[in-house]
Amino acid sequence: MAKLNFSGIIDYLRENTKSVLISVGVLLVLLIGVAMVVSSKPKPPPGTQLRYMRAISMFTMGDTTMSIDSLTYVVETAPATPEGKRALFYLGLYNLQKGNYDAAEDYFKRFLKSGLDDPYMISLAYNHLATVEINRGNIDRGLSYLEKALDKMPYASYKAHFLYRMIILNEEKGDYQKAYKLALEFDKKYKDHPLYPDVKREIKMLEGALVAKG
Repeated sequence: MAKLNFSGIIDYLRENTKSVLISVGVLLVLLIGVAMVVSSKPKPPPGTQLRYMRAISMFTMGDTTMSIDSLTYVVETAPATPEGKRALFYLGLYNLQKGNYDAAEDYFKRFLKSGLDDPYMISLAYNHLATVEINRGNIDRGLSYLEKALDKMPYASYKAHFLYRMIILNEEKGDYQKAYKLALEFDKKYKDHPLYPDVKREIKMLEGALVAKG
């Protein structure tokens, strides 16, 4: 086994004291920085995840009194956690169901700004924002949100549903050409979807409307 040359190490340290101290100093700064980042991470109260799961379970069963209180608590005490971010979505959905469109819009937009990496929920949030705008009478803004919902949604069945909504909305606003184009896209992509027969009827009706319009 080779012996360590302690005298050589000591001579090196004496000759390079400044550079060694600088290197050690930089290392200490990096270590302190990492420690500060770790210690600064938000620590949710114990039981946050369980409380969130119970709240969602109650929400889906129609018990909004306890579930909304719990979801609000999770948002207030653990806003940076996945549970806190998802809770914003459900609070938006609750207010949408109650017809509180301003509150629903606020929660959905806060959810979208939260940075949660969940394309499915992000897409649904855009879809619900579309519903808010449609109920306000803002069809064009609703269509804009539906386009974002369609773009983000990873599942074909939901994509077909959003596309169908866009067909009907364009038809309602009198843009038969756009509605017809979207209906043909649906016909091409989603022949197995339950809404397909309805879209085929829309295509025939739109063809007639376009002919009549000249």
